[in-house]
Amino acid sequence: MERELLYGWRKEKVSLREIGRRLGRDHTSLSDELKRNLVVKRKIILCSFEG
Repeated sequence: MERELLYGWRKEKVSLREIGRRLGRDHTSLSDELKRNLVVKRKIILCSFEG
């Protein structure tokens, strides 16, 4: 649930600090989450082009 909110708010251009306040989380942990999933998505996209 939180992950969907995070991505929805980012799409709406809400800052990580504001999202952190809304979720009761540190903005750096939210940033780490976004980076982790960005790497996973890039790997999936690159693999789909290679195959």
